[in-house]
Amino acid sequence: MRDIRQDLRDRIAALDAQIDPLRKQVATLENKREAMASLLESEESEWKAHVAPVNGHSGAHPAPLIQDVIKDLLADGDVWSGSAIAAVAVKKGCDFKGRNPNRSTHFTLVGLSRGEGGFVEKAGYGKWRLKNPRTKGTTITLDRSPNGL
Repeated sequence: MRDIRQDLRDRIAALDAQIDPLRKQVATLENKREAMASLLESEESEWKAHVAPVNGHSGAHPAPLIQDVIKDLLADGDVWSGSAIAAVAVKKGCDFKGRNPNRSTHFTLVGLSRGEGGFVEKAGYGKWRLKNPRTKGTTITLDRSPNGL
């Protein structure tokens, strides 16, 4: 019978040599995670302090997105003018970041009409409607991926 104790000690030492860099990497990742969590906490408090009340509600409610307002308005199957959509969006508290609401709404509608995924279409000068009108209450899903809207 052969004595394998030294072989086992060598293998343990080799495993320890592999583990040490991993421990350092874990420590580095934990530090990065802690810094990211601290940043998130800071952003959470900033968000709560700067979000204006929307629709008369108090507290931190994010402003609705213009795409969602358009989707909701056109879901009834009616034809809407871009300026009427913009007026409703302003009333609902959409944040246009200092830009002209009519212009922002127009270019959002143009973007929503393009490509195969576009679900709105022009219905005359300044008028818009759904490409495929649905019955009231049907949901329309918007692509919120980085390559989408």
